[in-house]
Amino acid sequence: MDPWALDRWAQAPGLLQRATPLSKLVGAALAVAALAFAEAPVTLAAIALGWLALMAFSRLPLLALLRLAGYAALFAALYALSSWEGSWGQSLALMLKAVGSALAILSVVGSTPYPVVFQSLQPLLPPPLPDALLLTYRSLFLLVERWDHLWIALRLRGGIRRARPWRSLENLGACLAILVLDAMDRSEALYDAMLLRGYRASMAPPVPPGLNGPGLCPLFLGGASLALAILRSEALSVLAIALAAIALGLGGRR
Repeated sequence: MDPWALDRWAQAPGLLQRATPLSKLVGAALAVAALAFAEAPVTLAAIALGWLALMAFSRLPLLALLRLAGYAALFAALYALSSWEGSWGQSLALMLKAVGSALAILSVVGSTPYPVVFQSLQPLLPPPLPDALLLTYRSLFLLVERWDHLWIALRLRGGIRRARPWRSLENLGACLAILVLDAMDRSEALYDAMLLRGYRASMAPPVPPGLNGPGLCPLFLGGASLALAILRSEALSVLAIALAAIALGLGGRR
């Protein structure tokens, strides 16, 4: 997957993109709490489909997001297999919990520019920590790009050969060592430049809290998810699945 795709999705003109960061964070937190509390697979499926429909209305690429959520499902399946107790329903519920939580988090990350996400956490975290998270996230993208260049150079110079696996591993280890040293050098240079330019444990003012019209959608969906988990009504869950399927179809047509 393209590591810069999330930033491009966050700039699209969609419903979630126009919502305030605080409303999306609170809505996703309510959904994750609901998924942790719920046990019935039908309830878990209703919550996951609801967030998928909201992302469809926000013009987010559903197939790409489902592939990312599939990683969570894969690890949940491995855990369910290792702790198998003879119950298919329990294993299905565990996988739905993972997929639903991943979709709720991806709805925030895929619709919010990453500096805004970390700025929204400033009131909740010590002053230097949001900036450290922001710089770490940015550095990961730079390291991915640097690794792509090293990998291409290694392949072009014949450093990776199936006929010589041990030699290939040695070359790969050398490239990883170069990447680590380059990352340390870049971080030191960046920190020195920030101190020189007057950095004092704050890079940007926090995002002002607030609520707008589009922000009501993730809040409502998070509250509805928590209500379904508390009520434990399969009839309401089936109705929610039907409504979410209809909304998903309408959002897909848009």
